Amino acid sequence: AIEQTYFLMNLWSNKLPASTRAQDLTKELLVKQESSKSILRGKTGSGFMGNNFDLRLGWYVGYLEMNEHNYIVVSNFVDKHKVIGERTFGGMEAREMAKQELTELGLW
Repeated sequence: AIEQTYFLMNLWSNKLPASTRAQDLTKELLVKQESSKSILRGKTGSGFMGNNFDLRLGWYVGYLEMNEHNYIVVSNFVDKHKVIGERTFGGMEAREMAKQELTELGLW
């Protein structure tokens, strides 16, 4: 998650080794969601871990725009218990966890 945080910080401040246009296009490609308070752009990711790949790994990295304030948002988790039955991907759950935290902070 640390690497993803630094990547987004550099992307949003146009400090990546790519043209400004390429960085702006990348920002526009990130999934955009809006609430009455802010705009959230980001990317989910999922995987499986454990001996039998029965633990979900989910993450979300995003950028929140709220008035004149901007925030990097990162959420990740690994299941504590083996997944029984149908396995779902964790990335979307990580995004919802991040939005819940942002709501509790009054940012979403």
